[in-house]
Amino acid sequence: MAKEQTGISGEFWFTWLMHKATRLILGKLFYNKILSKCRKIGTCFYSTFSFFNKNKMTAIENYVKYWDDWHSDWFKNIKLNPEKIKEWKVPCDKGGNDNPICQYFPEPYWGNPYSEKLSGIFLNINPGGGGASQDILTMDLDDSNPYKAYKTNKNLYSNTVKELSAITDYKTTEWMQKWRVNWIREILDNKLINVTNIFCAELIPWHTKKKSDISDYAVKYNTPNLINTNVISHLTKIAQSESVVEEMKGKVIVRSSLLLDILNAIHKINSTSIKISDIENYAIIDNIKDKNNNEKLLSKFNSYLTIFKIDNTSFYVFSGGSNSVLPNPAFTVFHIGQNISNRKTGISLKEFMKS
Repeated sequence: MAKEQTGISGEFWFTWLMHKATRLILGKLFYNKILSKCRKIGTCFYSTFSFFNKNKMTAIENYVKYWDDWHSDWFKNIKLNPEKIKEWKVPCDKGGNDNPICQYFPEPYWGNPYSEKLSGIFLNINPGGGGASQDILTMDLDDSNPYKAYKTNKNLYSNTVKELSAITDYKTTEWMQKWRVNWIREILDNKLINVTNIFCAELIPWHTKKKSDISDYAVKYNTPNLINTNVISHLTKIAQSESVVEEMKGKVIVRSSLLLDILNAIHKINSTSIKISDIENYAIIDNIKDKNNNEKLLSKFNSYLTIFKIDNTSFYVFSGGSNSVLPNPAFTVFHIGQNISNRKTGISLKEFMKS
């Protein structure tokens, strides 16, 4: 008679160990597979996030894209007499031109916003009167016509204006050189600055002979909101860009009191849509010496200067005096009214602008 076994047999232990080993191996493989999947998902997510973060559009790119799209819509539709181009009402009066305002090649901005070093950010009310060569009805008749460059650049406004800004005798480039570039050259003591080193936005892209021809349009319809959303808010960010030279960083230069009227209209429509702070007021006096280096007995008032901030960007608004002309950098700045800053005054505009 065989002896009865006690305890657990070796065969049982072998089977149990094999079972555990199999589960451990399979579990490890499954774990590695899951881990690998998670890593792939994580890498994919990180890559996607990095792609969008890397390709997030800058303030300049957003601004340029908006006006490229707007300009393309204008070119495609203007001969159909549309009421609006995107949200902008099409003005049908002539504005001092020979033909309706809307027929002339719109100029929402000039200069090169992608310049490695922007020497100044300017804001005008609107481009001047439309010349015959800018009329869309004559776009195939003149070699100097902007439409030639427009066609070469496949109707892309940003590339067109970049090309035209480098042509010194082109009408708009000539104007920018005379009234904006020469001024900033004196302020910064840099005679190498040209139109391709500045960025000059227009509140309204339509051509008129005088700003008074467009002033009603600027404060009526939905124009103030459009200006706020598609011009001013972009400029506050562009002025803070790393590409702006240190002395002019965070500053936008304006030569017209009409901007103040437009901002008041925006505030009236919706007081929360735009926040203006740190308002300051100054007077510019022409107390420089005469041609013989003699002190003047009597000085004359030249311009008012209103400074305020929108989103930490300072707008320097000059008004009074001759249209288009910014005050002589040698003129003296004096404070008037209530100023909430401790800026030094009784100094030249040149010193003041760089302070």
